[in-house]
Amino acid sequence: MEFEVTAIRKRPRTLGEMVGQDFVVATLGNALSSDQVAHAYLFSGPRGTGKTSTARILARSLNCEHGPTANPCGTCPSCVEITKGSSPDVIEIDGASNTSVNDVREIKDEVLYAPQSSPKKIYIIDEVHMLSNSAFNALLKTIEEPPPYIIFIFATTEVHKVPATIRSRCQQFRFRLFSPELIRDKLVEASGEMDREFENDALFWIAREAGGSMRDAYTLFDQVLSFSEEKITLTEIREKMGLVGLESTAELLDAASAGNRKRALELLDEILSSGTAVEQVLVELADFLRNLTLLAYGIEKESLLGLSPERFPEGPRKAWDTGRLEAAAEDAFSLYRDIRYSLNPRYELELFIGRLCSLTDRLGPSDVLERITILRNELQSGDWSGDIEVKKKTPEFERSAEELNTAEGTADYRDQEAERFFSTFRSGKKSESPPETDGGVSPDVNVPAAISESSFSPPPLKNLSLSVPDVLETGEPVCAVPVDIGMNIPDAVLTPEERQSRLIGEVRRSNLSIGTALEKACRWEWTDHTLLLIFNSSYEASVVKNEVETLKRAGVSAGLPSFSVDIRTEALREEEEENSESPRVELIRQVFRGQIIKG
Repeated sequence: MEFEVTAIRKRPRTLGEMVGQDFVVATLGNALSSDQVAHAYLFSGPRGTGKTSTARILARSLNCEHGPTANPCGTCPSCVEITKGSSPDVIEIDGASNTSVNDVREIKDEVLYAPQSSPKKIYIIDEVHMLSNSAFNALLKTIEEPPPYIIFIFATTEVHKVPATIRSRCQQFRFRLFSPELIRDKLVEASGEMDREFENDALFWIAREAGGSMRDAYTLFDQVLSFSEEKITLTEIREKMGLVGLESTAELLDAASAGNRKRALELLDEILSSGTAVEQVLVELADFLRNLTLLAYGIEKESLLGLSPERFPEGPRKAWDTGRLEAAAEDAFSLYRDIRYSLNPRYELELFIGRLCSLTDRLGPSDVLERITILRNELQSGDWSGDIEVKKKTPEFERSAEELNTAEGTADYRDQEAERFFSTFRSGKKSESPPETDGGVSPDVNVPAAISESSFSPPPLKNLSLSVPDVLETGEPVCAVPVDIGMNIPDAVLTPEERQSRLIGEVRRSNLSIGTALEKACRWEWTDHTLLLIFNSSYEASVVKNEVETLKRAGVSAGLPSFSVDIRTEALREEEEENSESPRVELIRQVFRGQIIKG
C-alpha cells in the first residue's frame, strides 16, 4: 500500500537521521568510529521514542560490509536483510512472549554458535523487564562474559523493573520524549512527501495528542489522513473524531464567564445531543481551562497551548483571574475522577457548568484575607463604612413625659435603657436619673466609678439588638452592640442576697441534695473573693465541704466572679472568735496542753 511505503521512508536508517536523541547519537557514533563497542546495551524510555529503531540501526552499523560505521550503506546484503527483518544473525525477541527460563536457556545454547555471514551475532530483546527472575538469573552469566561476537541490546519502558545486576553489566541510554515542535516538523515533512495540504493548528493538535511519542503521532496522523479529503483541518478532525470543538468550548466558557446560566446549559445540551460523551466534554473543558490558566500566567507559546493565543475568547480571560481558573480546572479534574461512580454523569456536568457561571463571585483565600485586613483597618481607624443604619436618638431629658410613657415597655424603650446603662460604664460616671413621669420612673442603676469599659465587657446577648450612637461624649467611635435586658449584671452591682439566690438556684439544678444542704447555712458572708458559709450542724457542713468544686462551677454558670469557699460550724466560729479575743488564754492552753471549758 502507498501509506505503508511512506511509513517505511519515515523511519531513520542511520544514526545521522535520528532526531531528538542527541546524547544517544553522539555516544554510539563515537563508539562505532573508535571501534569500542560494548557487549551489552540497555535502551530505556517512554514508548515511541525510538528505542527499537535505534537497536536496528546499531545492528546495521555493526554488520554492514563497510562497518562498523555510523553511516551504514543500506545496500549491502546484510543491511537489506536487517531492514527486512530476515537476517539470521540479528535475532529480535519479544520479552513479553518469552518470559520463562527455558527461553533464555535456548539463547544460552545458541550463543555458542558463531554468526553465519556477519561479523556480529546480535540479540535484540524488546520489553526485557517482562522476563522472570529465573530468566534474568540464567542470562546473567552470559551477559557478563559473552563470546566476542555476541552483542545484546535490551529495550524497556520500565527500567526500574530490570534487576540491578543486569543494569550494572550494560551501557544504559535513556531516551527522552520528543517536543511538540519537533513532532510537528516531522509531520510537515510527511505531509509534503504525500502532497497533502494542512492547517498548522491541525498538526499542532496531533503533536500535542501524541504526548511526546513519535510513533503515536504517526499513528494518529495516519488516521487523520484516512478521513481527510483535500486538506487536513482542525475542524474536520474534531467533527470526524467526535470531539467538542474549539468554537463550542469557547462559546460555552464565554457564556459561563458572563454568568449566563441559561445560555451555557443550552450550549451544553447541544454538545451532548451531538453524541459527544460526558467524559470527552470534561476532558476538553479541562484542557481549555488549562490553556486559559497558562495565558493568565503570561505564557503564549503556541506549542504549549496547541493553538495561537488569539483563538481563545476574551470573556473568560478578563472575567477570571489566575486563582479562579486554577480552582475551575481542579474542579474539572476532580469531577472526571469521580464521575465513574456517579448516578447521573450528565447532571453532575450540568452542576459543574452552573458553578462555572458563578465562578466570578467565588472568593479565594487571598480575597478573604484581603477583605478581613481592610475591615480591620477600617475598624481601627473608625472609618468603617458598613451598611448599618444608625438612628440618632433624642436624649431622655429632652423628651416629654407623655413620650416616655408611650415608649415604656416597648423594644425601643428597652434599647434606650440598655444604651444608657452601657454609656455609664464607658464614661466611668454615675448615670443621671431621668425625670419622673406619670407612668413611672425609668430605672436608674448606681454604678461605682471604678467599673470602666476596660474591666467589664457585656456577655453574649440574645434576641434584641441595640443601635449605639456613632460617637460617644468622648468622641470615640464605637460599634453597635446587641443588648439583652435580662443579662447578668456585674458582681459589683448584685447584692449579697442576689448572689446567694443565684448560687443556690444554680446548685439545685445540678445537684438537689447539695442545694438543700446549702440552704441550711445559717450565715453567708462575702469578703472580696471568698464566700464564708457557717452551719449549725456539722453534717451539712461536711456535705457542702466535699462539694466545694461544684459550688465554684455553679458560681461561674450563674455569672458570678471566681471565689474560694470557707466552710465552718457555729461552734468553731465562736471558739475562733473567743480565741482571737484572748490570745493569752490560747497560749496557756497550748503550754499546758489543756482544754478550754466554757462555764
